[in-house]
Amino acid sequence: MSELVVYPAIEALIVAYLSTRLAARTDRAVVATQVPNPRPDRLVRVSAAGGGDDRLILASRMVIIECWDSREPDAAQLAELCHALLLGAPRDPHEPRIRAAVTVGAPVNHADPDTRHPRYQTTVSLDVRGQLT
Repeated sequence: MSELVVYPAIEALIVAYLSTRLAARTDRAVVATQVPNPRPDRLVRVSAAGGGDDRLILASRMVIIECWDSREPDAAQLAELCHALLLGAPRDPHEPRIRAAVTVGAPVNHADPDTRHPRYQTTVSLDVRGQLT
């Protein structure tokens, strides 16, 4: 039987990565893949948005990062921070699975139509390293 390359579950990887990095900065944002009910004032939602497997051990994975806060400038700053953390992830020695990061969509105002609360969104493409199995 031939070897398989299995890539990390991108949403779980990014939720864990951003949770750890934000907590290290004493940021109280909740990072999740679903919006909790009730929604916390400061929230980061991670959603997988496609990608491809065009190389042997690396694959591209896109993630959409949505950031809410009670004030628009704070939501914008949270999106900028998450964007910067993901762009810096390939240089982070504590996370060897993220090998490259490219901006697909810089942080933009993306008002929440359901709640009218401030929300900003950014999209990043990441090259992640798989494991041979």
